[in-house]
Amino acid sequence: MDYQVYLQRADSIRPTENYDPQHARNIADDVAVAGFWTHPVLVEKTSSALMDGHHRLAAARAIGLDLVPVIRLGYDDPAVHLSAWRYGEAYEPEDILRVAASGNLLPIKSTRHVIDVALPFCRVPLEDLRGIASEGAVIRPSAPHPSRVQLLAEYYHDFGRRAGIRTLSAEKVGFETEVNHVPHPTLRRLLLEDPAMAALMPALDAKIALGAMEDSPFRIQPSELLKITPVFLDNAAAASICVRWGLEALQARRDGALDGDRLRDILAYGRDLLSKTGAATCKLILDTLPQSVARALDGECAPFGSDLVAWMADLAGLPPSAATVSDGAMHHGELAFPLEHVLCGGGDSRLALDPATGFNRYGVPPRPRPEAVHFSSSTASAISDYGFLYCELFRRDLISAVSRGADPSMLRRKASLAVAASIARMVQLAPEVGDVVIAPSGTDVELLSVAVSLAADSEAPLTNILISPEETGRGVTYAGAGQYFDDLSATGHPVRKGNVVWPSARIELHEIAIRDESARPRSIEAIDAEFLAAGRQALDRGHRVLAHVLASSKTSLSAPSPAAVDALVALDPDRVDIVVDACQMRGIFGDFGWMAQRGLMVQITGSKFLTGPPFSGALLLPASMRDRALVVAQMLKEAPGAGSLVEWPTTWFGPEADDDSVTSWGPLFRWLPALLEAELLEKLPPASRERAFVSFRSAILSRMQKSAYLRSFRFEEEDGGGQEIDLARLSIVAFRVFAAKKEGGVEPLDEKSCRHLFELLNVDVSDRLGPLSEGEGVIARLQAHIGQPVALSATEGDVAVLRLVLGARFFNIVGHAGPGSFEAALVSEISDALRAIEKVELLASKWWRLT
Repeated sequence: MDYQVYLQRADSIRPTENYDPQHARNIADDVAVAGFWTHPVLVEKTSSALMDGHHRLAAARAIGLDLVPVIRLGYDDPAVHLSAWRYGEAYEPEDILRVAASGNLLPIKSTRHVIDVALPFCRVPLEDLRGIASEGAVIRPSAPHPSRVQLLAEYYHDFGRRAGIRTLSAEKVGFETEVNHVPHPTLRRLLLEDPAMAALMPALDAKIALGAMEDSPFRIQPSELLKITPVFLDNAAAASICVRWGLEALQARRDGALDGDRLRDILAYGRDLLSKTGAATCKLILDTLPQSVARALDGECAPFGSDLVAWMADLAGLPPSAATVSDGAMHHGELAFPLEHVLCGGGDSRLALDPATGFNRYGVPPRPRPEAVHFSSSTASAISDYGFLYCELFRRDLISAVSRGADPSMLRRKASLAVAASIARMVQLAPEVGDVVIAPSGTDVELLSVAVSLAADSEAPLTNILISPEETGRGVTYAGAGQYFDDLSATGHPVRKGNVVWPSARIELHEIAIRDESARPRSIEAIDAEFLAAGRQALDRGHRVLAHVLASSKTSLSAPSPAAVDALVALDPDRVDIVVDACQMRGIFGDFGWMAQRGLMVQITGSKFLTGPPFSGALLLPASMRDRALVVAQMLKEAPGAGSLVEWPTTWFGPEADDDSVTSWGPLFRWLPALLEAELLEKLPPASRERAFVSFRSAILSRMQKSAYLRSFRFEEEDGGGQEIDLARLSIVAFRVFAAKKEGGVEPLDEKSCRHLFELLNVDVSDRLGPLSEGEGVIARLQAHIGQPVALSATEGDVAVLRLVLGARFFNIVGHAGPGSFEAALVSEISDALRAIEKVELLASKWWRLT
């Protein structure tokens, strides 16, 4: 029988049961937020008696829909079965038809209709259901609601075209299930337990089987079947390492590039995976390998001899003749390493991983971390599972391009331009009015902003006016003064923290506090007055001025006012540069492009609101500044530790930037997950975002009001009452922590103590708090990652806050949960945040045990 979806007038459908008004209202809200109708109701074909979908029909009427998608069924269909929900009741088709005709409705959940076949879904825009012009139309069925991975496939293909690569690795995204890829249930379960391997599953293009004991770490059959030894069936990490290692060899084999050089790259790939796993897992794998192989893989940089290359050729199913090595260089450079290695490349010491934990300085690993609660979109977000997947596909597609003969340096240049073009599109910055420069971090962006301003007049001193640098970033004062902010540069050139980048430059800093002595926000009038006075004084002394506008601080404050900025520029337009610190990205993205179009520099990052992994930065530049290109190029050549020319647009330095530095792929890979989040966010209706935001913030603030240990820090709201809801500004919930003292009472935690608590939130502390109840033990074991502590300027004691920070990923998790799942996803996210609060309270209540 052909089950089709029709559009039918809602007032022609005859209900047969009562319904719960609140449940119908919830469905109406979900449908209105989604903007589509996806689940047809079921009606009897001759009488329009409603068989299933009473709450959906009520929801349709509540939001003013004239038409409803229906599937027409008959009781003569052998696939249709009528029964009752309640024990002892029974119904016949005649009962249903009689009730529909009379209007004497049955109680809620009386009848149950079971359909033995899979009925189609639909995806009808709500505007198509208003009015009756389309009554009777047949609707084409749609596939089930796409996952976030599937929603992003088109975006990735488009990105690949801009980067000049063939995105073949993404052709089968979501095409098959895990069962198709890994038929063995135990092996499949193990692989899904590993966060990195689970993230890669939706794009797997291989069949993986359980092999023999000697198939270690893997073996590829002539049919391209990948076999994994059963030795690792009780160790998810070991099984996943071997599968990823085998997939790397399989891709090289498919690329037709499995010569001795590529085999050596694959050995290095496996060695890097082993070096990043736990000691027990590493030993387990090495113990299954020949001793000579195990010794070579257990070292950090031991060369791979011909015997090891021949061993890898055998595992990959190649003849010994394939093991000829030409030279000592890695064939694919940085791309030959696992993705986790690439994601840490091209950064400073903040990205270095702690060997004991695998975390960087911000407490996150370079892989998905689903086991932890995350409300930390302030440069402290672990990469999403779909971000990790598409970064891995990007790495594979780049390797394939190199294997086909692409020049790696030109490929890197095209990829940089593709990322820049994607950012420009996100902020609606047209190429004729502005440019995008890629940088490793927001702090690096500050250094580039200084360079661009100096380039306007290298002879004049520069006064850099910073707004509350303690609420923007620890290294900003160094970078703003034209100094290196770390002992490791992102370009790999040796530098020393605090050393002057351009010795001939004369730079003075003027810092303007955004809070007063009691940590309350200063009035905008006071900040504006100081801002204008500082700028006027600098100009009177013959200085150029680089003046910052803080779009959003770490606690959601902004200053100075637009009027003050315009007034400063009017004093001397040729000697004043304005740079907007929008690194938090908490605003309308198109506004940032508009600012650049107006002639302002704009600093943005992908690792805060956009919840990309740390770090990624970009500088938006107005086209009017392109005449500074030659001086900027010379400055970067004199100080290669400050940045690379290859990250600048062709409008500044041409299609082939002259730069001798070896530029890491890391910054580009770290931008891609942020851009994916922005793409998903763009697909959500504004009503969806606002509803999620209001519900979340209300629940969190209500919970904090009941806490004996937490105080929400809400001065900015109190001072700005009566304004419309600002989702961006209020997406940071800052709070103070008051910890219990052994002798009784509580005391506020300073920044040092807040930082210690921040670190304890991220680990299991169940063995450090003394006797715990069963519930307390569950909370103590929770790994929660929230926004880092912020010390607020104050002379009346050290005022420090922690933060629950909402980012794009929160809205995407809730908004893209699927039809009817919005509320379930939102409630779950709120529950996670409340669990994080409970752990903060637990630590605060037993703080005297920890200090």
